[in-house]
Amino acid sequence: DLIPLLLNAATFPQHELNRGLAVAVKRGLTGVVALLLRSGADAGVRDGHGHTLVMKAAQGGHEAVARALLKHTGLALVDAVNARGQTALMLAAEREGTVAAAKVLLARRASVNVQDRQGETALFKAVAHANAPL
Repeated sequence: DLIPLLLNAATFPQHELNRGLAVAVKRGLTGVVALLLRSGADAGVRDGHGHTLVMKAAQGGHEAVARALLKHTGLALVDAVNARGQTALMLAAEREGTVAAAKVLLARRASVNVQDRQGETALFKAVAHANAPL
């Protein structure tokens, strides 16, 4: 693969590793995420809206990526909130196809009682977005 060759060929600035990690998370590339984390990318970075990479993984339904990020960071980011007060679990609850990612968060003891700035919880969001088995 080209990515390991490039990482071994040069030392990349932190921002470049972090940008690569963000793209890999968004695309659900678990192996690339692991490789970039081992190369020094920062799993705790946030975007301009305060979204963590764990939030991006959960929102995209990328359970293995979420698991890898949480393994790397510990529990520090499980209940982190974005600028709107939303957690990764809330963001997962708003989308279809994210049950497996939500299970990863719940296994890491994500709080189901956190309320965002509008007073909504993950349960409310799941019901409002019909993200429940019938």
